[in-house]
Amino acid sequence: SSCRRDRCRSRKRRQTPSEAARAAECQNRSETMFSSREVGSVAIGRRNLNTDLRRKTMATAAMNSTGAAPAAAAQPSAPGGPIVVDTQHDDMVHDAQLDYYGCKLATSSSDRTVKIYDVSGDSYTHTATLQGHEGPVWEVSWSHPKFGVVLASCSFDGSVLVHRESRPHEWTLLHAARGLHDSSVNSVSFAPHEFGLMAAAASSDGRVSVLSHDEDDTWGVEYVRDNSLGVNAVSWAPYAPEGGEGGVAAAAAEGGGGKGRFWGG
Repeated sequence: SSCRRDRCRSRKRRQTPSEAARAAECQNRSETMFSSREVGSVAIGRRNLNTDLRRKTMATAAMNSTGAAPAAAAQPSAPGGPIVVDTQHDDMVHDAQLDYYGCKLATSSSDRTVKIYDVSGDSYTHTATLQGHEGPVWEVSWSHPKFGVVLASCSFDGSVLVHRESRPHEWTLLHAARGLHDSSVNSVSFAPHEFGLMAAAASSDGRVSVLSHDEDDTWGVEYVRDNSLGVNAVSWAPYAPEGGEGGVAAAAAEGGGGKGRFWGG
């Protein structure tokens, strides 16, 4: 199953009647929320903060719980409404992330690919399809533009792939961390640029890995043992310039509840 709860190596305890009712209610709300979008579509909503500031942009992936292939192309976006992107993925879309400037959109899917789009005004253009993963691709993460146009992706196959746009619409594999983990890599996140080109990845094997690009163009990796039941998400604290310490925060799901740990770096 592609459900993240199934990815952690944990035994599920029997639900109480109240918990079962709450789960059913959440499922109904989820089905209602996504009923207006086909599988493989992404809605991008924008609002202007003011004329002197960048537009704040948000992307949300529209997913169908059935995992079926898209039945038809997305309808044209209404004037002034969200941009509806028909990604043409062959399976469920798990993540959608805009880059630092809000001009590039990356989507990841169970079809084992990552797709890249240029977004301008109320239109979008598909520019690349990145391949290489051998399982569903759960998440993507853009680096700071200081390092160029760099995108990391993580997959059920236990790997993290880092791609770079070497020339417009031409992508090269910058680093392939295959076998990085013994189980599914559920989350990936680039660190604040002050730390350098560095990314953290969370896995169902209970570890968080930290990949870092070195001056000799090689990549190093360090591991943090977090939770034997698996780690579902990872994120970085903001950089603290005045003697403070930035760090990586790993959030782990355990049994029927949640547990988070914070690691200084």
